[in-house]
Amino acid sequence: RSTAVSLDYYSGSDAVTRGDSSDSFGIALVQDFDRQNISAYVGYREYSYSDPTATTFQDASSFIIGTFWQF
Repeated sequence: RSTAVSLDYYSGSDAVTRGDSSDSFGIALVQDFDRQNISAYVGYREYSYSDPTATTFQDASSFIIGTFWQF
């Protein structure tokens, strides 16, 4: 049995309009169950975006959960 953890961060600017900025970070966990040939995973991510216009953008977040069965 083994466990893996992933952390990542993204930062961008001027992707859509001049002066905009975007950020994202995430964490994920994978657990292997060797005898059953199954891996289970769960992840979480947050996103943010802003630009110099008067528009206000709401931050977003997402979850993912799943399994992988190898046969």
